[in-house]
Amino acid sequence: MQVTQSVRFGASILIVFNLLMSFACIWIFTRMAPVIDKINARNNRSLQACEEMLSALAEPPAPLALQRFRIALNMASGNITETGEPLALRQIRANYEAAFRGDITARTATLEGINRISEANRLAMIKAADEARQLGYAGAWGVVFMAIILLFAGLVFKRRVVRNLAQPFEEINAVIDARHSGDRLRRCTGAGLPRDVERIYSGINEIIDHEGER
Repeated sequence: MQVTQSVRFGASILIVFNLLMSFACIWIFTRMAPVIDKINARNNRSLQACEEMLSALAEPPAPLALQRFRIALNMASGNITETGEPLALRQIRANYEAAFRGDITARTATLEGINRISEANRLAMIKAADEARQLGYAGAWGVVFMAIILLFAGLVFKRRVVRNLAQPFEEINAVIDARHSGDRLRRCTGAGLPRDVERIYSGINEIIDHEGER
């Protein structure tokens, strides 16, 4: 029957939109997670190396402090993520030994290089956080848009069910109640109905007419 097919189609549309909304939410969270991991892993490691180098420079000159500085410098060198880091690292390598020997100019140059690495990674973290935020906003609005479409589809589906199923059942029930009350003239009527419903109305009316002829 066309009415049954229409109901099944409408229900299928609602199910599909619900699935799409679920997958959209999953996609948003799976896209945001790598961005957050990038913030916590790549740039945070470089910032940690900068903190270690600054801490070593703040200590009195000693072989242990110099060793700590070299370990942190190697950590930063092995975790280059931003375009300005290689130049800053070369500047640090060219000056840090003289800085530990007490050369003020070399110390200033070393601190400048460390600050450049720190600033580059801090800006990258801010940018990555903005990207994650924008992705979240876009995903949220996408879900809202799909929810609006789902609401519209639900209203259309409800209207079709009421028009094609609920109202015809109410009409048939009204005719049956009228027959039980002694009304022999009441018939199933309606305009703009699906052909399946019209055929059912015609069949019911024919049965009533045949019973009236007896």
